[in-house]
Amino acid sequence: KDNDEFYFLLREDVCKGFEEGGVDRTIEEWMVNQGVKEYNEMGEMFKEISLHDYFLQGKYIEPVKLEMFYMVCYDIDRFREFIFESTFLKRFDIEPELVSKMEKDEIELLKFGFKWLRFSLFGEKTLKVHEKYLKRG
Repeated sequence: KDNDEFYFLLREDVCKGFEEGGVDRTIEEWMVNQGVKEYNEMGEMFKEISLHDYFLQGKYIEPVKLEMFYMVCYDIDRFREFIFESTFLKRFDIEPELVSKMEKDEIELLKFGFKWLRFSLFGEKTLKVHEKYLKRG
């Protein structure tokens, strides 16, 4: 590979994987087995939100929006309720297939949560509002 990633192995008492033995894996195989790819993907999405220019420029964010940030990132059960037990799905044009995935898979729900944060915090066009809910002016 032509990138800057490197890996090293630490042996610590808290890691019981060393006791299992008998399994040789490449770094790639180990990362897949341990779910590291998904973990890193979520970390990158989180960084895109938390290190967004909006924050870095010190712009004001209303407390209700900070609560939204907390809910998506740290209280996925409450975010699920927000999506599925409110008028949210009536207000936004979201593919039924994605709704179905979010109902069954927390990773999909969190990915959607990051889209929602980009929309609600920064005004990015990551979601489409249903026509009847658009303000007429």
